[in-house]
Amino acid sequence: MQNDLFSEVFDGAIDQFIDPSETTLEEQELDNEEDVNPSLRSDVDNLLSNGSISSEVSLAGHVFVIRTLTIGEELAVSLVCDDYKGNVSQPKAIASATVAAALESIDGRALMHRISPDPVVNIRHKFGYIRNKWYWSIIQELYQHYLLLVDRQIYAFQDLRGK
Repeated sequence: MQNDLFSEVFDGAIDQFIDPSETTLEEQELDNEEDVNPSLRSDVDNLLSNGSISSEVSLAGHVFVIRTLTIGEELAVSLVCDDYKGNVSQPKAIASATVAAALESIDGRALMHRISPDPVVNIRHKFGYIRNKWYWSIIQELYQHYLLLVDRQIYAFQDLRGK
């Protein structure tokens, strides 16, 4: 009982000496979360917990789940596409490798399991499959959805940063 009384008095007294601009990281995160634009809430939550955002895309009778890439994965995409550098097909190779890297699942099943800690190896493996089995129209559509997902990520970061 006496400790509770001390805590109340201490907390009240200390508040007058603490600079309100010197909030803890936890308090800042709570403030940021409360100020998040409601339309971006899910994206911001995913960014804070996963570092990426994902989306389901219904296409050609299937449900694809794609997510934004890490910088390491983006750089790995460029390495996977080295054979197409300077070639007229380079943009299609980049789009195809990006889709391969971003693709989490099709109809609830993983496209391929991670076979290496090296993202280049994994993306090269998925890219080879997509390059040899898929048609451009599907890749192009998924790539457009991926670009929209990146835009959502940018807006979510801007909203978070602006608070």
